[in-house]
Amino acid sequence: MSRSALLVGLLALGVAGLSPSIAAATPDQTVLVTRGFDGRPGNGVDLPYADSVAPYISADGQRIAFTSGAANLWPSSLAPQQRAFLRDLRSTPFVLVSRADGLDGAPSDDGGHPAAFDAAATSITPDGSRVDFMAELPGPFFGGNYGWRRDVDTGTTTLITADEHGVPVWSRGVLFAAGGNRYVLFQADDSVLDGLGRVVGGIYLRDLQTGKITLVSRATGRNGTPVGAVLTGVSPGGRYVTFRSSDSTLAGGPPVRDIPYAAAFVYLRDLRLGQTILVSRANGRLGTPVASRAYGPTPVTGDGCRVAFDTTGVGLADGSPSTGSSEVYVRDVCQGTTTLVSRANGANGDPAATPTPGPYTSSDAVTQAMSADGRYVLFGTAALNLADGLRLGQEEVYLRDLEGHRTLLVSRADGPDGRPADPGAASGSMTPDARFVTFTTRDPGFTPDGNTWIQVYRRELASVPPAATPPLTCGPIDDPGLGGDPVPPCPGDGGTGDGSGTGTDTTTPPADPKPVTVTVPGTPPAAGTDSTATTTPPAAAPATGATVPTLVRAPTLSAITATSKAVRAWVDLPATVQVVVARQDGRRWRTQRTVKLVVKKAGRVTVKLPKLSHRRYRLTIRALGASGTTSPAIVRTVDLRPRKAKKQ
Repeated sequence: MSRSALLVGLLALGVAGLSPSIAAATPDQTVLVTRGFDGRPGNGVDLPYADSVAPYISADGQRIAFTSGAANLWPSSLAPQQRAFLRDLRSTPFVLVSRADGLDGAPSDDGGHPAAFDAAATSITPDGSRVDFMAELPGPFFGGNYGWRRDVDTGTTTLITADEHGVPVWSRGVLFAAGGNRYVLFQADDSVLDGLGRVVGGIYLRDLQTGKITLVSRATGRNGTPVGAVLTGVSPGGRYVTFRSSDSTLAGGPPVRDIPYAAAFVYLRDLRLGQTILVSRANGRLGTPVASRAYGPTPVTGDGCRVAFDTTGVGLADGSPSTGSSEVYVRDVCQGTTTLVSRANGANGDPAATPTPGPYTSSDAVTQAMSADGRYVLFGTAALNLADGLRLGQEEVYLRDLEGHRTLLVSRADGPDGRPADPGAASGSMTPDARFVTFTTRDPGFTPDGNTWIQVYRRELASVPPAATPPLTCGPIDDPGLGGDPVPPCPGDGGTGDGSGTGTDTTTPPADPKPVTVTVPGTPPAAGTDSTATTTPPAAAPATGATVPTLVRAPTLSAITATSKAVRAWVDLPATVQVVVARQDGRRWRTQRTVKLVVKKAGRVTVKLPKLSHRRYRLTIRALGASGTTSPAIVRTVDLRPRKAKKQ
């Protein structure tokens, strides 16, 4: 962005009466996040993509990522389509997130194809410095939905949906960040791990520090049967992952008969112990398994004990409705309890409900977020009995305090008694301490000009005691290293980790991670030779609640050209440039040789190739960083087959 464009944007904000810095939020204040450079709420005049949706908030509540096609959020002539943005409420205007690597990287662009994917923000790291998004970026990645991570402070974009060799794979559009800036979870249909084969809907955790990829969606046991599933949540440190699957046997129990159509179970996967635990079950340690329709995410606390989820069904917990409507629950797998969340004020408040007959026959309560200690749960519902002044079909966002037994309306206008959003609100997110929440609404009364496009808002909750992570005296802890010493099981757990009170603890914790041998830059080799060195990195420091490993950026390759004799490229960091040469034999590619060149500084490099015969070759080009990071693989094809002479 030019300085002039930035100045114009800030002046526009001043003219509109909005200070560029609004970080000092006041109690019960509702702040418009999506205010454009012209001082007006996000809008698109006649454009069809001007809504702003799906906000994700940083841990301090100051940075908010979201998806929007509003034309006045970015001072340029971008084609009308939705893209990922970030707003820092402390000082800066909007930052375009969905763009290629570099401060001025090309914006995401679907090329005008009606069947192509628009970009979408999917998660934000706790410090707000990195935003994950799905997009088709220019170049070889066009035509598929890939996952990316944008560092908004340095202007770098890194591919994160790739196999264990760094080859890009399409993703289903679900990404989660965990472990600070270290881990990312994605879902794919392609083959990701060697020897595993294709797992349709497989869920994977990628360690951006080591490059290791772990299959998450599998039956209990370290090598449990791989399954396709739907990724729905992850603990802050990345040890526990939640997902939905229609397979009732993943936790090792007997199969459930007569599973309703389109129904699924909620599972918790402990990546350190290799256990898969059934979450969606009725109250009690051996509560009846529940397979039903579900809609929202399933957030989990750092100790792996509490999981919030929504589901249909009858008799799941005290106070559950007899109608079988979709409600929100919290399952404590350590204590073996299931608690109804979507209910009116009071310890015994009525469950969320709407009157019948009518167009809405149930509350359809949907989980949205949970605080770090599991005390507060954010959810949405169209129920009429949770707040005053609602009308039929008006969905709102609520916060339930499980300790104070209060249900608070969140999606409301400025002030402690602001009116509910009308025609309703959705898409809530929350900081770990429950101080700030976000929501979206198209309520024209929430904007100064009566704008009816969907906007993003942030609200500070003044009457909510801040959540905290309680000290853990038993049970597994969230471990960014996914390893470490075993800890005592909770009382009555029996060592199974599922709160069933049965079984014996026969699981042996994994040994300490083995040293990893990585390639490090050295003295540039003589022409036509390879030079590599290996080293064993020091052991990682023990994980603590305040210390998170730093993501080391992977090198980037650009301006790549390939001929029969050499590959030339520009590399932006010291790295080992690797070229894998594969020859086409019929319908298969057979690897012939791997050529490497170690470079000490950024610049243009030339990797000489071995003599190639008259065949067709595929060159897979990567840059390997000193810390084990790897750039996205770039593929070039060289065809050396003799051309047939044209007939006269």
